[in-house]
Amino acid sequence: GDYKDVRFSRADRSRHCYIIGATGTGKSTLLYNMIRQDIENGEGVAVIDPHGDLYQQVLESIPRRRVDDVVLVDPSDFKHSVGINFLEYDATNKPVQMNFITNALLRPIIGQPKSTINFREIIDSGKIFLVNLSKGLLGQSDTQLLGMLIIGKIFTAAMSRVKSRMERRRPMFLYVDEFQNFTTDTVAYLLSEARKFGLYLTLANQNLAQLSATSGRQNILDAVLGNVGTTLIFRLGAVDAAKMDVYTRPELQAQDLQELPDFHAAGRLLVKNSPSRPFVF
Repeated sequence: GDYKDVRFSRADRSRHCYIIGATGTGKSTLLYNMIRQDIENGEGVAVIDPHGDLYQQVLESIPRRRVDDVVLVDPSDFKHSVGINFLEYDATNKPVQMNFITNALLRPIIGQPKSTINFREIIDSGKIFLVNLSKGLLGQSDTQLLGMLIIGKIFTAAMSRVKSRMERRRPMFLYVDEFQNFTTDTVAYLLSEARKFGLYLTLANQNLAQLSATSGRQNILDAVLGNVGTTLIFRLGAVDAAKMDVYTRPELQAQDLQELPDFHAAGRLLVKNSPSRPFVF
């Protein structure tokens, strides 16, 4: 019956956050409020949304004082196609940044001779980078392709700060909803290395089967659960609840995770670099 604020410090968030929950339980609402608060606090934020709803919500809530910080990627807006040349690279990271790409639908974006988006500037300047990758508009394969390439660009830009001092690397909070659409088996490397370059991840999806449904994906599941500092669990089905209660026992059992009301989450937060006892908020 107590009412207490749940604090999630910048230092603890550097160890990344994983959010899981069935559709309609409040996962997107939590993401929206976390993103909105980061924006209000003047933080740099990147949002990869495969549905379009979260993108629109965040866009409509941008405060007037941060309008000039907003950078949008919306492939459905044909009148304002951005340029993201994935063949473009700078001399310092040539081997890492060179890639092979041909896609008729995405050509207005990726086929331009020069990028109109500077990912390094977005990170260093603390911009608000919103990406609408609605599968209803693009289709599954194009959404997956563009999402993986953009996340790769963000990560490469973050790594290019290697020569700048650690304390001068401004954090960028990267939110990826339904992240299983955009991950490969190298996600373990991303989770372990991103914080060194000031990239703090919040990854969300609906169920564990999405991370282990096909061969080669089990290490993605292991990498996520083994490397994130904070886990937030909304209501789960019986199979996932049985797997996730290992992170919430003895305070919360599998049955408790199956019976969580909408907009309630079981949290196992990293607090001052130590896991907290699980609680519901």
